Amino acid sequence: MKKIGFTLLLLASINFAHAEPVPASIAKQLKPLDIKAVVLTNDVLRVDMNRPRVTEDIYATVVNNVCTSLILEPGSWGNTDFRRIEVVNSFGAQGRVFTGGAAECRAIGKLNMDQVNQEFLPEHTSLWSAPSN
Repeated sequence: MKKIGFTLLLLASINFAHAEPVPASIAKQLKPLDIKAVVLTNDVLRVDMNRPRVTEDIYATVVNNVCTSLILEPGSWGNTDFRRIEVVNSFGAQGRVFTGGAAECRAIGKLNMDQVNQEFLPEHTSLWSAPSN
């Protein structure tokens, strides 16, 4: 009986990831792209591409489209407050990560495309690596 109680206590203490609905404005901006899935979990917006490789151009397009959703429809994100955007290939093996959320998207909105792609994105980008088991 003690083992069952301990197991239940252990399961109750595990912090399960909770997927949240993706704001409609983000889904609308990403719709024209070749997207496999978009999932918002805690503070991460993960965009799974339907492509074997995430290039810099694809990554920049996804980040710009997500940020455009906030710029064109202020307040459209509601209580959504992610802190990173993961853009991952169809195999989940390669991708890029944008460290930022609403504040960084507002900053992008004040820059021209060259400034975004040559200065801002490189400062906020890292390579994505699959979590180890």
